[in-house]
Amino acid sequence: IDSGYGLTEKEKEHIFDSFYRGIDSLKTEGTGLGLPISQKLAEIINGQILIESEKGVGSKFSLILKEVIILK
Repeated sequence: IDSGYGLTEKEKEHIFDSFYRGIDSLKTEGTGLGLPISQKLAEIINGQILIESEKGVGSKFSLILKEVIILK
């Protein structure tokens, strides 16, 4: 959870694209790779990342882990 710039609906559509950075985030350091890598890792372990964000208020990212059954 942060109280940063927040994301528009249009930015949310692209937030997991490699090298994508929201317009307000261009004022800070970063590569635009953190969230795409996090999303890929979540997919590998059968999870997902949810975004709640409001422009000018901030964002909340949640990692949801689903039950994994390992067959031997």
